[in-house]
Amino acid sequence: MGNRRGYIIMLNKVVIVILLIGFLSLKVLGQTSPKEYWEEIADDSKVIIVGTVEEEYRVIRPEKFKPNPDGSSPSDMEIYVGMVFRVKVTEILKGKTKMEKVGEGKYTNIFLYRTNGIPGLGDPKIFKGKNYVLF
Repeated sequence: MGNRRGYIIMLNKVVIVILLIGFLSLKVLGQTSPKEYWEEIADDSKVIIVGTVEEEYRVIRPEKFKPNPDGSSPSDMEIYVGMVFRVKVTEILKGKTKMEKVGEGKYTNIFLYRTNGIPGLGDPKIFKGKNYVLF
């Protein structure tokens, strides 16, 4: 019985070490891989801007904004198609874009399509009041 308990403890330590090595390798890969990815996006992009998200709006499918045949309300996945973010442009790094001038600021709108109207795990996260580099 004592040998079995020792074997289980040793096995637990081996599993922990393997998980730790896997986690560290993923962390290192995550820090090195995106550099090449961002360079590729920057080269392929016609416009690159820096801006602050000031407002956000949901985009609906008007034809879906009515009760279902059974009388129930449509779900968010049926109604919403994405989000529009109003961005105050602080700097243009590359290219030209149409901007709306309001007072001293210049604005542009960014549309983010959502497959089901709801952000998925892999979708970019954009928050009001934050600065972003947009490609």
